[in-house]
Amino acid sequence: MKKRALLILTMLLLIAFSSVSAWAATSNMARVTDAAEVLTSSEASELESRLDEASSKGNMDVIVITVPYIPDDYSQFGDDASEHYADDLYDYSGFAEDGILLMVCPDSRDFAISTKGRAIEVFTDSELSNIRNAVVPYLSGGNWSEAFLTFANEVATAKNFKFGLWLAIAAGLGALVGAIRGGSLKSQLKSVHSQEEASYYIKDGSFRLDKKFDIPTYRTVSRTKIERSSSSESTTHTSSSGATHGGTHGKF
Repeated sequence: MKKRALLILTMLLLIAFSSVSAWAATSNMARVTDAAEVLTSSEASELESRLDEASSKGNMDVIVITVPYIPDDYSQFGDDASEHYADDLYDYSGFAEDGILLMVCPDSRDFAISTKGRAIEVFTDSELSNIRNAVVPYLSGGNWSEAFLTFANEVATAKNFKFGLWLAIAAGLGALVGAIRGGSLKSQLKSVHSQEEASYYIKDGSFRLDKKFDIPTYRTVSRTKIERSSSSESTTHTSSSGATHGGTHGKF
């Protein structure tokens, strides 16, 4: 039994480690769209490679888009126009359900980072603040390539970025090992059988009831909600498609 369980576990481990790429929740869409034409072809190629690496590592889409302008339709959102535009670019471009997108408009000097799916949990307000602080100085100086490469690097090194898939694998394997171990122990109980009545386990003459009293089964408990700092969470909003997004935006 032990040898069989070990063999099954080994096979599953091999399948898990060899199939990570097949499980990847990323799209086949281009991860660099330079509509504002601020990158050279070599810079765009290098950035595409870095974003592909980050996407594979985090099992989610990591995207950079530059735009020549923000459409007038978004002016109704005021200072949040770049946020809504970035969300729509993510939702309607065919990207994966999990991902993070940086949109930059050099003309209006707007930027926005939009997160979706698991990326909302990974990139908390604190993580987004770190990315923003690292990227904005390069945007302000017009060093577009360095800004985007820095974005890719900050995303790839964010806390918990690469652990989502492995946690799922570990949980599945843990459940499997527990099931195998439980089955092994159960098979050793040759002379033990379940009983329908508790009286079976009481020895004759060993139980005597001297006192009887009531135990309340319900009670009222007052609780006060403790507000958490937004730095450990992700502030979210709803896009025009009805999807939930996190992110940050502003001027540079």
